[in-house]
Amino acid sequence: MAKLKTTEAQRRAVAKYQETIDRVNCRFPKGTKDRIANAGYKMNAFIIDAVLEKLDKIENSNKESQKYTDSMIDAYNARAELPDFMK
Repeated sequence: MAKLKTTEAQRRAVAKYQETIDRVNCRFPKGTKDRIANAGYKMNAFIIDAVLEKLDKIENSNKESQKYTDSMIDAYNARAELPDFMK
């Protein structure tokens, strides 16, 4: 049997690390990598920052929309007269 280049402990550590991340394969138009590099970023760091920023905007927007919807429902319910069977 051929001698392995990594130890069992190293393989376990890599496997444990792999469980903590989501791996995504992306394709971009030709030249995108150079544009990101010219902006002073590493490809992976730029993608992570861009995705997390977009997710934050979406999640905050959804929270604001939900707050608005909840306040409208509360306002409607405060003005609505309940039927006798619901009192």
